[in-house]
Amino acid sequence: MTRVTQTMMLAGLLVVPACYEGIADGAATDGETSLPTRGSDDGPNSATESGSDGEDDGDSGDDGDSGAPNPEGEGPAELPVGRAIRRMTADQYVRSLEVATGQAWSGFAEFSAAMGKADYAEITEHDRTLSVTFEKFINDAALATCRAAVDLDADDAGDTILRHASLEDTDETAVRTNVQYLLLRFLADEAQLDDEAIDPWVSLVLAPITNPEEATQTRRARWTAVCIGLATHVDFITY
Repeated sequence: MTRVTQTMMLAGLLVVPACYEGIADGAATDGETSLPTRGSDDGPNSATESGSDGEDDGDSGDDGDSGAPNPEGEGPAELPVGRAIRRMTADQYVRSLEVATGQAWSGFAEFSAAMGKADYAEITEHDRTLSVTFEKFINDAALATCRAAVDLDADDAGDTILRHASLEDTDETAVRTNVQYLLLRFLADEAQLDDEAIDPWVSLVLAPITNPEEATQTRRARWTAVCIGLATHVDFITY
């Protein structure tokens, strides 16, 4: 390669960058947008890097709430209604009474409809209202089953009602212990032995007997009354 050729090639290398530089300068001069170069302040990230130009000091279009809850539409809270106390169905009551007293009520088949049992012919839903009719028949059922249970226990043939006291027992501790057991059996009430809830029942059993000749019959009737009172108690017939 001759010296002339080398000189021409070197001149070409110097002319090409100058041409590009002139094109770039001309474009910027004519008002056209030039492409940003690495490290320049005209790139899309320049506002973020500067830390000042990217701030929005004007109205951005929102109400300036800053995420606070909107007070509009607020009102009283609507809490869900809790489950109301429900009366046992006729079937449930009779089965519970049999478990508590150990005796079945023979009149249920005859009076079940009057107690609100559905026949699924004309009545398809059980009646759970605390009606006078229902109260009348649960008293009849409690009387029959409690009397049979106490008679059985008094003859030493059972211990469903008289488990911790005998029919002739007048010891207050024994009577209180038996009443405590009955409260748990009928009402699921875990009363303590000195609980005031036991006092009325104990007072009924241990009340003075005016006619000694009728003492046994009177005590039998009193324990039967305790059983009936628990079998017709609102805590027994509802849940």
